[in-house]
Amino acid sequence: MNIIQKISLCFFFVLLVLIAGQTEVAAAEYRRQPQPSQPASFQSAPVIQAGVGGSVNIPFEDTDDFLDVSASVHGTLLIPLDQAIKFETDLGYWFLQAADDLDGESDDPSLLTFTGGLRFYLNQMVHLDAGMGLYRFDDWSYTHNGIVNSYDDQNKFGIYGGIGLEQFPFDIALRVHHSNFYTDDFWNIGISARFFFGSSTSRW
Repeated sequence: MNIIQKISLCFFFVLLVLIAGQTEVAAAEYRRQPQPSQPASFQSAPVIQAGVGGSVNIPFEDTDDFLDVSASVHGTLLIPLDQAIKFETDLGYWFLQAADDLDGESDDPSLLTFTGGLRFYLNQMVHLDAGMGLYRFDDWSYTHNGIVNSYDDQNKFGIYGGIGLEQFPFDIALRVHHSNFYTDDFWNIGISARFFFGSSTSRW
C-alpha cells in the first residue's frame, strides 16, 4: 500500500470518526433545545427525499491502468435523522470503460453499487459524507501484457467518503470510492450531480 492509498484510507476513517462524534454532539444539543411548534407546511413536508442523478468517475492509482473515465447513474434516498444529519442510501449503475492501452480488444465491464451512509451538514449547504456498501463487479475479459484475463461476477465490500454542496433541489458531491477490483484495488473519484423531488426538510 503506497502513501496515496494510506492517506485516502486515513481520510475515510477520520471522516467516519468525525461524523460519529458530531452526530452525538448534534443530537445531544438538539435534544436540549426547546422544540417550537412547526407550521403545517413543514409538518406536511415529506420526511424522505428521493432523487436521481449522474456522476463522472475518474480512476486513479493502479485502477487507471485498466479503466478510463466513465459515467454512472444513481437513485438516492435521504432520510433526516437529526437537525444536521441525514441517512443516505444510494443505488448506482456504473458504465465502466476499459483503458485504451489494454492489449487487443476488451469488453467494457459494469459495476452495480448499493451503499448506505451519513451526511453531516456543516451548515445549510455544505455536508461531509461517509458510508459503505456492496460493490458488484460484472464479469470481464481483457488482455494485459499479452495475457488474457477472465473474471466472473464479484461481490465486494466498498467504502466512500467526500464532501458535497446542497441547494435544494440540487446537490453536487465529490467522493472517493475504494473497493477490491477483481484482483486489485479499486480507487475512484466521483463527481456527481443529483436532483431531489418534494420539499426541503432542512431545519436550519
